[in-house]
Amino acid sequence: MQLRGSSAKVSDSFDELRAFILQLLHEQQQPVSNESTRSLEDVFASIDCHMWTPPTEAKSLMELVREDRDR
Repeated sequence: MQLRGSSAKVSDSFDELRAFILQLLHEQQQPVSNESTRSLEDVFASIDCHMWTPPTEAKSLMELVREDRDR
């Protein structure tokens, strides 16, 4: 079976996709960098430090969804 407008076969594309997925899985199984050796307290402190709070005059999520829906 061939893709429309292409000389590549679907089976070739499927094999390439499978190889790509296997490569990603292999990369995920590699040891993680030393940065992940941080303590949970350090991670939580970093999250707290980088957390963003919208201004009080900002619209709520519900207001934004309603505006988008009404467009």
